[in-house]
Amino acid sequence: MSSSTEFFAKSFEALTGFSPMAWQIRLYERMVGGDIPETLSLPTGLGKTSVIYIWLIALCWQAQNGKITLPRRMAYVVDRRTVVDQATTIVEDIRRKLEKDAAPMLTEGLRRMSPAGAQTLLGVSTLRGELADNAEWRADAARPAITIGTIDMTGSKLIFGGYGDGANRRAMHAGLLGIDTLIVYDEAHLSPAFSAILRSIRDEQCDEQQREIAAPVTLNRRLRVMEMTATAHSASGDVFALDASDETEAIVQTRVSARKSMRLHTQPRNKREAISLIAKRAVEHKDAAVKTLIYITSPDDADKVAKAIKKDLRSKDDARVRLLTGEIRGQERDELAQSDLMRRFLDSDAAPDESVYLVCTSAGEVGIDIDADHMVCDVSSLDSMIQRLGRVNRRGKPRDASVDVAIAGNEKGASEATAKLLQRWAAACSTSVIDGSPKNIEALVAALTDEERENAFSKKPDLRRATGIVFDHLAMTGLAQSAERKLVPQYLRGIEEHEPETAIAWRHEARHFKKDVTNSRDIERWFRARPIRAADRLTLPTRKAKTGLESMAKRLNKEIEALSTAESGQAQRIFAILINQHDGSCKVVAIQELSGCDLDFQTVVLPDNIGGLSAEGTGTFDATTARLPKEDAETLDVGIASANCADEDLRRYVYVSAEEEGGERINDRLPTGFVERIAIPIPKDADDETPNRLTLYQHREAAAVDNPAYAAFRQTLTDHHARIKADMEDMAKRLYLPTDLQSVVVLAAEMHDCGKAVSTWQRYARNVNSDGAPKPGEFLAKAERYEHWRMLGGYRHEWGSARTAEQTKVVAEHAERDLILHLIGAHHGRCRPDFPVDGYDKAQMTTADAKSSNADAARRFDALQRRFGHWGLAWLEALVKCADVKASIPNEKKSDETEK
Repeated sequence: MSSSTEFFAKSFEALTGFSPMAWQIRLYERMVGGDIPETLSLPTGLGKTSVIYIWLIALCWQAQNGKITLPRRMAYVVDRRTVVDQATTIVEDIRRKLEKDAAPMLTEGLRRMSPAGAQTLLGVSTLRGELADNAEWRADAARPAITIGTIDMTGSKLIFGGYGDGANRRAMHAGLLGIDTLIVYDEAHLSPAFSAILRSIRDEQCDEQQREIAAPVTLNRRLRVMEMTATAHSASGDVFALDASDETEAIVQTRVSARKSMRLHTQPRNKREAISLIAKRAVEHKDAAVKTLIYITSPDDADKVAKAIKKDLRSKDDARVRLLTGEIRGQERDELAQSDLMRRFLDSDAAPDESVYLVCTSAGEVGIDIDADHMVCDVSSLDSMIQRLGRVNRRGKPRDASVDVAIAGNEKGASEATAKLLQRWAAACSTSVIDGSPKNIEALVAALTDEERENAFSKKPDLRRATGIVFDHLAMTGLAQSAERKLVPQYLRGIEEHEPETAIAWRHEARHFKKDVTNSRDIERWFRARPIRAADRLTLPTRKAKTGLESMAKRLNKEIEALSTAESGQAQRIFAILINQHDGSCKVVAIQELSGCDLDFQTVVLPDNIGGLSAEGTGTFDATTARLPKEDAETLDVGIASANCADEDLRRYVYVSAEEEGGERINDRLPTGFVERIAIPIPKDADDETPNRLTLYQHREAAAVDNPAYAAFRQTLTDHHARIKADMEDMAKRLYLPTDLQSVVVLAAEMHDCGKAVSTWQRYARNVNSDGAPKPGEFLAKAERYEHWRMLGGYRHEWGSARTAEQTKVVAEHAERDLILHLIGAHHGRCRPDFPVDGYDKAQMTTADAKSSNADAARRFDALQRRFGHWGLAWLEALVKCADVKASIPNEKKSDETEK
């Protein structure tokens, strides 16, 4: 055994507690040599997610031996929110063990790639919903990092259209995901559209390499992709799979031959009878103290089965029966993942004291590492059935697992084709019981004709092909509107005709917004600063959402009438916020008027005091159940402060519903480190003279991640430039950038904020005397408080910085002048392709000069993007942005981190 393989075996056992399987050793030996297979095709239950450990150990070995050819970041993508959370748990466990020095052999390599004195050697971030991102993956481009995310969140960022991202972050995120990153796409068969976009990016980057490009530093770090699946019916290219030697390994034999006896029930005439039979078969296990998994295609039918089982068990709580569907609010799905019942299903060795049931739709099919003793289900497409079988007797226990499949007489489409195949396979067995082991199912599927596979597998959507010109449009992230950006969902998901959906969220601040009183642009700014998270959303087919909201409006009208009669005599109107999911535009709508609105692919934000949500997280739209969202922010009234703002993640907000004059009392009571992000007026009675406003405060570290200008502490330009220069030099060396390129990014970083040394910006930073002239001494780069942004008159300091740098000898005569000027101009996401038309300093430039300067900026962007590629140029910009964020951390905070 080589020293490299020994290193892997010891490290793998330290992180997992298990010795590696033969296939894991073979994959490591390929990866440590820089060879990453395009596809990893393994039967379910053999631990495909261990690719995370394999990559990390191989990367550390390379770092310790002085030659890194693997990407420093991994983006693990899977199209199920529950699996994202499971994978996050795995990665967080890795980091805990690293912090406890449980795997000291990996520490040396991680330290070589991390900043000196860094406490965190591995960044871990989850991208499954807005504000779930803690920014660790983008804090330092040289430090290893792992992101776990969905197709929508990861994919949209990769192609310059990040959901929830503004212009400041779109290019940065695309650069960090598209360069020096390994994307591991789990269950790749689920969304061929995402596979297609990944191939398009790889082809585009290779095409760029074939051109006359003087940018090997970025192309040598181009995107790498590994797709993983257990249900591939047409794998091609470089496929890593089990070989003959693997199949002799005891653990592999046990899992691929796991006993699963599948019995078909064909007596139901329709879906209603099939659902009744499923509930009946499920409760037959109630006295056996086993874990029973139930799969139903329809969320409504799944709810009916769950209620029927509860009724039979005489169980009113969720201790024995839980529901997992796509029509449950994110918060309750998160709580389900942490429940005692789910822990039993996640632990193969857990033996319940009494039988427990998990009733799922496709939301619980793919990738989730649950292990049931028995399964009852309806029939679905063949790829779906294979996934379902993978969740029962997953570890290959000697005990036979029973699988009951109800087939209705009126099945259609892929379900009908699958039912016919299952009946044919059952007829070929002497006992009419199908061997559902992974090995046998794989053999049965392999024997099918192409037509049979095509008919039985899920129908795939048409693909929207991405080409170089499409990426050209997407990469112009400085444009406020982009036709191509609106098509990002189709590039990620394909062009499919599916039922429109509407998301519903309940939020406290929605109580304060009033139609024709609250400015819609203020509301848009509010929700950009504090977006609706995935945990906040209940997503339903629009028809169901509309019906529910209409019933809620009728119920609320009655309550309001009763209230006005009994109390004030004045009727109230309850308003909702309607958010366009494509462009983020908002409007306030009376809830009674929602039925007349176009709700397709919209988000409806309701006040949190009107109910409509069940304890399970389903939409009831009635008054009997009204479980309100768990707030990640606290509401402060005048003179009142609570203390739940100490969360360690970046969802640290305070919002204030009312303030005294000047807001001084509130400001005095705010937790340390919070800065004002946005304030908007809120309606008040005519006789109320209190100046009310709704104010959102955010912790300054979290705010600085979005935009370093929110750092809100006093820092001089001299200090800021010195710090960013030191941080940029350190990062460039750890990235092993060529010496000439190191000098470019360092010089760009050192001069990126020199445009702040003008009266316009210093007035904005409150660093001026009474006569409006800058105060004597140092110019400021950061201030504790700023004037209103309109005081800038549209001025963008990046434009001023580029203009100043252009006039200095060191830049004007530099061989990479254009690249330096672009990196300076683009460090806040503008200059792609040009600056805002009114962004120049009117005291320093004429309109004609500004037009000429802006034309030069657009020309530079086009030429540099052709030279470095779409993602290569964005990656170079990201290096400067990473250093800028780091240099924007207050000195005392940075010192504390170094000491730790």
